[in-house]
Amino acid sequence: MTEKRFFSFVITEGIILLILGLLIMTLPKITDITFGFILCLISLIYGGYKITVSIMIRKFETHYIINVLAGFLLFVSGLLPLVMPIIDISIITTMLGGFFIFRYISSISFYYQTKDLIPIEHICLLIPVIQMLFALILLIAMPNLWIAGMFLGIEFILTGTALINMYISKKYLQ
Repeated sequence: MTEKRFFSFVITEGIILLILGLLIMTLPKITDITFGFILCLISLIYGGYKITVSIMIRKFETHYIINVLAGFLLFVSGLLPLVMPIIDISIITTMLGGFFIFRYISSISFYYQTKDLIPIEHICLLIPVIQMLFALILLIAMPNLWIAGMFLGIEFILTGTALINMYISKKYLQ
């Protein structure tokens, strides 16, 4: 895979994450659709996307298995409430906590792997710290699904913004 193709995946994922994060944060306020359904739908969309893309770019990333596992956890945490409407919320928040742990490992690995390609990695090292903080809160405090969804939306917005900035810095600043 060429560097140009890899960065096309980076900008695509950044835009998708930014849009999905904004949808999680705003859609329940402006429509009659419930927050739980939106969270399930977005988890299914991004989980499936992450599994597919991680398998497609496995030759470039050394940590693609972690991304596949993160995508699988997110996909299953979105699928469970749709398949089994009566389910304990702590299972879903635990799965989202696991997703954040996998994202933490994946983000650190990604930023260290691409630090020679991208000149702004020091800015992007804040995101794994936030991901680990969200994972610890979800796994230790076991908050309700609304807080877990807000954490997911915030993480999507931050990661999407960071990926878009990485693409812009690579494309236009060098």
